[in-house]
Amino acid sequence: MLKSFVILLISLLCHPSFALNIDLLKQDAKTLFAKVSATSSVELEFQEAPSENHFRFLCEGSKTQKIYKIIVTASDREMVSTYSYGLRQLGFLFPHPRRTIFPDPIALQKNCGKSFDWKPVFKDRGFHLHTQHPSEWVDGFFQGKTKIAEDLIWWLAHNQQNLLQVQLLRTADLTGLASTIELCHDLGISFGLSTSFALIQQKSYNLIPFWKVFIHLGETEALKDSVLSLIRRFDFDFMTIELGETEFTMTDPERTLHWIQAANEELSKRHRFLMIKVHVSSDQQSEKYGNFNFLVQQASPDIGAEIHTVYFYSLNDKNAPMYGRKDFSDIRNFLLQEKDKRFVLYYPETSYFVGLDIDVPLFLTDYLKARSEDSAWLAKNKLPGQIDFTTGQELGYWLFDWNFALQSDPKCLGDADCALTLLGEDPKVWEKILDWQTEYFKNQQVIQLITPSNLMDEIPWFKPLHERVLFRDLFDHPDLVAEQVSLLQAADEHKPDLTMVKNSELKNMLMVTELRVEHSLCLRQVLIQKDNLEHCSQIRNQAQALISEVAKQTRYPESLVFEKKSNVTSYSYGYGWPALQTYFWQREEKMVEMKKQNPFFMNLYSPWALLF
Repeated sequence: MLKSFVILLISLLCHPSFALNIDLLKQDAKTLFAKVSATSSVELEFQEAPSENHFRFLCEGSKTQKIYKIIVTASDREMVSTYSYGLRQLGFLFPHPRRTIFPDPIALQKNCGKSFDWKPVFKDRGFHLHTQHPSEWVDGFFQGKTKIAEDLIWWLAHNQQNLLQVQLLRTADLTGLASTIELCHDLGISFGLSTSFALIQQKSYNLIPFWKVFIHLGETEALKDSVLSLIRRFDFDFMTIELGETEFTMTDPERTLHWIQAANEELSKRHRFLMIKVHVSSDQQSEKYGNFNFLVQQASPDIGAEIHTVYFYSLNDKNAPMYGRKDFSDIRNFLLQEKDKRFVLYYPETSYFVGLDIDVPLFLTDYLKARSEDSAWLAKNKLPGQIDFTTGQELGYWLFDWNFALQSDPKCLGDADCALTLLGEDPKVWEKILDWQTEYFKNQQVIQLITPSNLMDEIPWFKPLHERVLFRDLFDHPDLVAEQVSLLQAADEHKPDLTMVKNSELKNMLMVTELRVEHSLCLRQVLIQKDNLEHCSQIRNQAQALISEVAKQTRYPESLVFEKKSNVTSYSYGYGWPALQTYFWQREEKMVEMKKQNPFFMNLYSPWALLF
């Protein structure tokens, strides 16, 4: 009974009551239906009901002057989601914050008199905006481009999401957060701040100044002051705190547990909820407590856990060679262990950025498979929800985020093709694409050969983010080169036909990904003198032309994510700039041409900026 009471209490803390802005929703409906028919009008009625989420669509008036009436009967928490779910059943689709698909007027008429029930798979569902990476979210939330933030919040609401978490940076201007939090609450979305106790890397917002941690002076007082300062400034609902000084190094476990308790005291007194982030990095072992990243298990049960995985691997993949680990079985077991003790959210990473996906660029369809498989597993094991790590939505990555959001719909749960089907794509065409990538990229680990190594991979004392054989290790090992050539040739020979892919942006990104396989093969054939670098450059130029086409269609021209630019992150460019320049492709060509083995050769990252 006590355990059930604690879980219930946490649930109440995590789900505050909002004064929904009904006028905003009425205006939204008016705007949407006006796009379908200029001669129609729409009326919206909301009725609160604690145990049902029901959307009813009625049609009145004449053929020339239609009056649509929507009646939403729902709990306070699910009012907006029920409204938006009903819109989707009518044919309004929201694949991207700046792209809406409208129903045909005739198709809309066929829904007159129909009702739809919203039964979400997960009680808690949303997104973590990883603004440590130079995305459109950085501009939208920290650099005055507030329309970007507003569009994202509406996209969440239209896709039945009820959580938004933003990574704070100590270098950022936070003044714009107040209005975005207000809009979240207007639309029934809980807002969370993502911070750290003492993390210094990538401009993380640390609640305790690093020098105080270093000399053990006034840490608790500084922590409490920082928490109170954020509470005074922002009407947030929950705070997620990251452990360690970096994602690879730990602070003293006893002191960290003391910080967790101190932060929780200050937050809970003011009706805010605390979550502790559980990272996947390895080799951070405490003699007393074991895995430092699992330290939250020693904390009070009224403190939640946000439990992480990375990249395009699922919880049940047998091989996930990230951060020196074999797989995520310990993460999976930790989710099961903690779900009945405290509030937990699964926190997967559906875009990685640092040389592994979106900035190459690679369009990795296993993000569709992994997140749908994970969602089905979470539902089967009665986990309360998940919050998705996103870097940004350019270069086709909106599809992965949208499909993740759709997993909360029972009709989409476990379906890797749900978003594609709604877009009108042929699942049979995409089945071959997904199966090819899974077999070669993941099962046979071609991913190690088509993702470029970065500074952290190449410096000997760093543990690589992803297991791989470095280019420098190929120069004097022809047998290893021949082995990789054979694998890449097999992947290239079996690549799927993309002719029938309908969406031009997605088709271009798939073509770029296939060209990256060809380019990686070409470079290795140069090493064994069966090809030339000019041919490799021609392949790269083909890819660059396709990327340029995608970049021209950017939905965030004000964000300049495809350009070099000053911003508040550790990177002096938008995340699309390396992709548009095919920077990593060029670096590997130069490495082969010059037999370069220096990790700082054409290095894109500043170690100082990344660390501090």
